[in-house]
Amino acid sequence: MLKKDLSEKGNSENASGMKCYMKGHFEFFGIKSADRKIISRPILDKILNSSYLIWNFIFECFEQDEREFHYIACDYLRKVQRKLT
Repeated sequence: MLKKDLSEKGNSENASGMKCYMKGHFEFFGIKSADRKIISRPILDKILNSSYLIWNFIFECFEQDEREFHYIACDYLRKVQRKLT
């Protein structure tokens, strides 16, 4: 679901510029930060309402090629920072 949403909202011009900026190390959908946060909010809200950290979600995000997934995992980790020891 998240991959589909990101893919649909992607911008190939932005993706090309982002990939170039990162020297070709990552693939991108071409979604700017504010839009990425809007797209990922429903799933992050669902996860944040659970009583435990969802490590599988984090690991799956980092296994994806597109950098936006990595950013979403980092957004989640920032929100649960107090729970981390």
